[in-house]
Amino acid sequence: MTVEEFGQKVSADHKALIEKALGKNTVGLYLDITLTKRAGTASPVKITKAGSAVTVTVILPESLRNTDARFDRSYKIIRVHEDRAELLDASYDAESGKLSFLTDRFSTYAVVYTDTPVPTKPATGDDTPTLLWATLAVSSAACLAALFLNKKKYAR
Repeated sequence: MTVEEFGQKVSADHKALIEKALGKNTVGLYLDITLTKRAGTASPVKITKAGSAVTVTVILPESLRNTDARFDRSYKIIRVHEDRAELLDASYDAESGKLSFLTDRFSTYAVVYTDTPVPTKPATGDDTPTLLWATLAVSSAACLAALFLNKKKYAR
C-alpha cells in the first residue's frame, strides 16, 4: 500500500465531490492511497476495492495539528471512489500525530477537520474572599457561644 500526498494533482471532479461532502469541515490534506498485489514475478496489479476493510494510518504534518488550546480539533476522512464521496470516521493520537481510519477502497482521500471552541468557565462576578466569610462565621459562632454561656452563668 502506498499513501502519497496528492497536493495540486487532485482532479477538479474529485475536488468538487469533496467540497460537496465537506459540511462544516475544512480540507487539510489530499491523499492518493493505492493498494497493489504482486504474486511471484508477475507484474503488480492495482487493487481498487478490497474484500475487507484495512486500517490506514498517516502521520499528520505539523501544519494540520492543533496548537491552539482555545479549540478542540476533530478529524475525519472524505473518500472519493467511483465518483462518490463518503465521510469516514477517523481516530487521532495527538502524542504521535497519527490519524487512523478503516477503508476497503483505494483512491482519492481528503483529511478534513473541524475546530470547536473549548467552553470557557464564565466569570460569575463573585470575587468575595471565602476566607473572610469563614472568619466572620467562626467569630459569630464564638460570640453566640460566649453570650449563651454567660447568660447561663448569671441565670443561677
